[in-house]
Amino acid sequence: MQILRKIDNSLSKAEELVVMVLLTAMVVVVTIQVVNQAFLHLSITWTEEVSRIMLVWSMMWGSSICVKRGSHLTVAFIFDRLKGVVKLIVRVLVLLFCIGVSVYLIRSGYFLVQNHLSQMLRFGVTRIPLFWASTAIPVGFCLITFRFILNLIYAVDEFIQSKKEEPTC
Repeated sequence: MQILRKIDNSLSKAEELVVMVLLTAMVVVVTIQVVNQAFLHLSITWTEEVSRIMLVWSMMWGSSICVKRGSHLTVAFIFDRLKGVVKLIVRVLVLLFCIGVSVYLIRSGYFLVQNHLSQMLRFGVTRIPLFWASTAIPVGFCLITFRFILNLIYAVDEFIQSKKEEPTC
């Protein structure tokens, strides 16, 4: 379990670094466009497409961070009222559902990338291949799926640890 937590923490640091770099670069690109538009009355056409690619990638990596931190959407007022085994069962079922959806989205993202590659689709202005943006979907959902699997392992381990510490009569 200790090795798994070290891998988890290392991945978290890498994810946060990637998102920080992407968001910083996106702010710089958009600022360049706004300043040029406002002061020089010139439009730099490539900034919109490049910032869109960075936004997609940062959203996917950021979603993985949200799953790690548990800051994704939940119905907390119901879940918080559950206790013991019932709470574990509900948590496991929700995590299994999330894993299933994530795996489906990895598969769908893979087919999307294949479609973009086979048709050789490109962005209009920059001529960047469209698969550069669409690849974020399967990659991001691989990270998200890994996070949900870790959450599942942690939930079961936490339950087992709590049962070991519980006094028996």
